[in-house]
Order: sequence, then structure tokens, then C-alpha cells
Amino acid sequence: MKGDEKAPLRIFLVSYPKIVFLYPTFVVSLAAAIYLSIARQHLDTTNTAAIVLSVIFLGVWVTNLVVLAFDFPARVRCPFCFSLSRW
Repeated sequence: MKGDEKAPLRIFLVSYPKIVFLYPTFVVSLAAAIYLSIARQHLDTTNTAAIVLSVIFLGVWVTNLVVLAFDFPARVRCPFCFSLSRW
């Protein structure tokens, strides 16, 4: 800190509900659905725009799932991970 600046007296930590983390997934899925509805192109390997939108959606969705998974306390997360490791 510089010489004249003072430290703040209070710091407010805001806890958002978990649904806030899913808003990016909703926005990307809505954009992909609108594009795919309007484009009227066949869904095959030559339609690169649809493939890119789908990959972006899946990336945002997986990122949000990872954030939600690690937002839970360790006592909930560890048994779940152990149950997946048996498969």
C-alpha cells in the first residue's frame, strides 16, 4: 500500500447460490439453440459452425460441473470420488 491509503475497515464476503454458476451454461446453450434453429443446415461433419458451438457449449458445461463439484465440502466430495474410482 501507498503511504496515504488506509486498509478497509470491513470486508464483505458474498456467498452466491450455486445456480449462479450455471448461468454461463444457460447463455451458451441458448445461443447454440438459436443458431442451430436458424441455420437450417444439416448436422454433419461439414457444418463446422455447429461443431464449434457444440464444443464451446460442452467446454463451458464441463467447467461449470467442475466448479460445482469442488464447491462442496470434502466430506461429500471424497466418497463420491471413491465410488467413481471403483468402476
